[in-house]
Amino acid sequence: LYLSRMDGAKGYILVRMKSAAETGYCFNIRRLRLQEKLVLLRYDPIGKGLFKGVEYKKFIKQL
Repeated sequence: LYLSRMDGAKGYILVRMKSAAETGYCFNIRRLRLQEKLVLLRYDPIGKGLFKGVEYKKFIKQL
């Protein structure tokens, strides 16, 4: 018996976000699988300010 998600629930994936200020700060966040790439305004502790976080790596792990 092969089980799959047939209940209509939307799947989430884990993506890695990177600071657009090129400080090397990264963080992980979950998003909907079918959603477009994320761009978030987030605090960067290395650059000590608010910077755009852009999605640059999609993880295989589904939540």
